[in-house]
Amino acid sequence: MATFIVRQSIESSANRATLFESIRYFNHWPAWSPFHLLDPGVSYKVSPEGDFYEWDGPRIGAGNMRITGAEPLKRIDYELTFLRPWKSVSQGYFELLPSANGTEVVWFLESSLPFFLFFMKKQMSAYIGMDFSRGLKMLKDYAETGTVPSKLEFKGLHTYPATHYIGLANQAGWGEIGEVMRGDIDRLATFFTETNEKMQGPPFVIYTRMDVLKETFAFVTAFPVSGADSLRALPAGMLEGYMPAVSVYTIRHTGSYTHLGNAWAAGNTLQRSNAFKPHKKWKPFEVYMSNPLEVAAAELITDICFPVA
Repeated sequence: MATFIVRQSIESSANRATLFESIRYFNHWPAWSPFHLLDPGVSYKVSPEGDFYEWDGPRIGAGNMRITGAEPLKRIDYELTFLRPWKSVSQGYFELLPSANGTEVVWFLESSLPFFLFFMKKQMSAYIGMDFSRGLKMLKDYAETGTVPSKLEFKGLHTYPATHYIGLANQAGWGEIGEVMRGDIDRLATFFTETNEKMQGPPFVIYTRMDVLKETFAFVTAFPVSGADSLRALPAGMLEGYMPAVSVYTIRHTGSYTHLGNAWAAGNTLQRSNAFKPHKKWKPFEVYMSNPLEVAAAELITDICFPVA
């Protein structure tokens, strides 16, 4: 068996008792679990005591979790059992530690893969780490505000129209991608204002490369325009591009950009369950349907589009 360890943490200003109860009692988990929202068809059952729950979903598989120990306001130990897509039993814990601005919440798991999947050890550790990170962000919002500003709508297959665009190519690590992207958007917006160029639709970002293990991303931030124009004088670094009409599977995310990873995770889950086959040439992209200067974070609409073969 190939053993791997996952550890993620987040800082929260929520009352520690609220954090503890949100983790300790599984009746809270549907509100912030990083897995439930990936599968609208999931069914789950929580024990009356709130210390055991089981789930069964066509996309996320089947399994259960059991609280095996709890030290009030400090630590919760659990056992995680997967029944499908393969059988495994893992041990983990949550720890609540004092921090400068409240409480650091640590989510830990030690697990293993069947021997024939040993080559996926690093990949599984990275993907589960991303799941834990998504879950901790939702737990933070849930404990601090009582709600999580993240909803998914599976819009399904449709054709995204052919699009000419002006863009900026860049790359960034996981922790800095938001800041880098905002800088590119500001630079494009300034160019459009100074040249009176008209944006012909919502801006979007094409992810040309995603390295989950290294947590690095290459992307093109793009503003759609009316068409190719040989007379356009673009500043150094800007480019003109064209994306032909392409069939896509779209997942709409409503809520804070902090939780956009939920829509991406849902798309990856769909691919693994063979709901659609990804296109070999065209890369996934996210379309910003709302202006964050005009719309509250909880109401922002973003479409994640996965080109399909």
